[in-house]
Amino acid sequence: MAIKSFWSDLLKVGSSVAIAALVAGVLMTTAKAQTIVTTQQQSFDQRQEQDIESIVHRYLLKNPEVVYQALVSWQAQQEQAEKVAAQQNIAPNADALFNRASDPIFGNPNGDVVMVEFFDYRCGYCKRVTPGLMDMLAKDGNVKLVMKEFPILGPDSVVAARAALAARKQGKYNDLHMALIKTKGALNEGIIMKIASSIGIDTDQLKSDMNDPAIQQEIAETRALAQALKINGTPAFVFSDQVVPGAISPEQMQQHVDRIRQSNG
Repeated sequence: MAIKSFWSDLLKVGSSVAIAALVAGVLMTTAKAQTIVTTQQQSFDQRQEQDIESIVHRYLLKNPEVVYQALVSWQAQQEQAEKVAAQQNIAPNADALFNRASDPIFGNPNGDVVMVEFFDYRCGYCKRVTPGLMDMLAKDGNVKLVMKEFPILGPDSVVAARAALAARKQGKYNDLHMALIKTKGALNEGIIMKIASSIGIDTDQLKSDMNDPAIQQEIAETRALAQALKINGTPAFVFSDQVVPGAISPEQMQQHVDRIRQSNG
């Protein structure tokens, strides 16, 4: 939809110069373009430039789908480039991803495969994927899941992340995590404290611990990791050598785990 809207706006502009600039790269790969550019790095006088712009303009009016196809292709290339960049950034950030001592853990702490989840407590997809994720961990029995608090859906998400991380000091991170992830509807501080109290957390201590600067630092470091890995939504998973965005199924998770085991011999 964004591409179609852009194309519509572009046509409203009506500038042959702007259109020519947009599709020059596309036309360079077509037979028609070859009739325009006969030698590499050729320079044109003002009249020739006007003629070229006129040719390009007429061509696009007759074949408007070319620009749409070019934008779709460009978008796909950009997405692929980001994917490659994300994969390349896993290794330099491996310790922070897989071995940060402060990160909460689910599954087997000594598992032979490590996977990472970036999540937000207010993310509906994160909530949906969790039961299958926990079931996969239980059935496999040898996967270590590293939790990355990545609050991106507003101030309440940040409060929830800080509360969960603060609950570690009472040995209650996993319990509060599951309680928050199962909660539907609003998730403000008042509700979070009620949930925490219901599972045996001292809320006065929790509120105090939430102000620990180390917690804010941890969240900031996770945001930096996400940026390096081109993660801009939740949930997102990292499997050893691959970033996998979205709410994937337990079967897909297991496939990644099996692939890693096979590659590790």
